[in-house]
Amino acid sequence: MSQPTKQSLTQKYLPTDCWNMLSKTTSFGTTVYDCVKSALENPNSNVGLYAPDPEVYDVFHEIFHPVIAEYHKVDLATLSSVHDLGDANNLRDLPQNYQDAIVSTRVRVGRTVKGYPMAGKLSKEKRIELEHKIRDSLSGLEGDLAGTYRSLVDMTKEEKRCFN
Repeated sequence: MSQPTKQSLTQKYLPTDCWNMLSKTTSFGTTVYDCVKSALENPNSNVGLYAPDPEVYDVFHEIFHPVIAEYHKVDLATLSSVHDLGDANNLRDLPQNYQDAIVSTRVRVGRTVKGYPMAGKLSKEKRIELEHKIRDSLSGLEGDLAGTYRSLVDMTKEEKRCFN
């Protein structure tokens, strides 16, 4: 990001590191304020840092990396994030005792889907678009992976309780 030719007094006196972080945004429009808002509103929270979209881990790495390292007790220098869950054509069956115990399951998309922000930055239109994309993908499953898609929007409160 290029610096403006004329500096405001705020930019002049705000510490450079702070100014640089405040002036960044992700392609989803997320600012560092969006990420730390919970900590500002709830100063007694344990973490208070949330990722509204997947890009924040890189764009705001100065704050996310040390928080993740301390909270999860990991060394980020040796940690690698795996974004490939494997080949769907080479899935192994669960052991029979697990198969016998499963009555139903649900698919919950609570984090990231490529091209979409996380829930905090997901507009209603994008949320509906994403749900339709997931619904269409799940409807293509066959055999023992096939099932019935039920949107939370269409469920009664009692039906929702059964799935929690």
